[in-house]
Amino acid sequence: MDTRPFELAGWTLAVFAVVGIGLGLTGYVTTDFALGAFAADGSATAQTVGQLFAAIVAFLSLIIVFFLGPLVAMVTGLIAGSVVWEPTEAVIAGGLGSFVGFYIMLFLSVPLLFVALDASGGSGTSSSAALQLDPGSLLAPVAIAGLPTGLVGAVTAVIGNQIQ
Repeated sequence: MDTRPFELAGWTLAVFAVVGIGLGLTGYVTTDFALGAFAADGSATAQTVGQLFAAIVAFLSLIIVFFLGPLVAMVTGLIAGSVVWEPTEAVIAGGLGSFVGFYIMLFLSVPLLFVALDASGGSGTSSSAALQLDPGSLLAPVAIAGLPTGLVGAVTAVIGNQIQ
């Protein structure tokens, strides 16, 4: 077997990494903005509302990361599949790259969201104890979410392979 599918899988990993960093930075900025929009008042109520709003924005950013996995897999799968000759090579390039790439994207973006929540006072204060998100609670959804992303990458790579 040619090494081209593994090279393309590597490029797929790079795309997922870049998207993960971009999503993480965007989530950090929007979470910080959400906190700052309410913190200007300075009252305890505004601080609490700001922390709640920041937690909601961070949670939505996390959900967006999960939903964008299959979308990035579709794009990279179609491209990878269109440049290899065999469908099995397309599955390796698109499926394996997307499956592993999803976890890379997640592990690059999620820590930035937790940093933003910590900066917002989301951990350690009694008023925001309900806003704390245990990173361990994400293990099961993360493990499961990588499977459909890899499947989307594999199937769209085969479709892209058939288009050529």
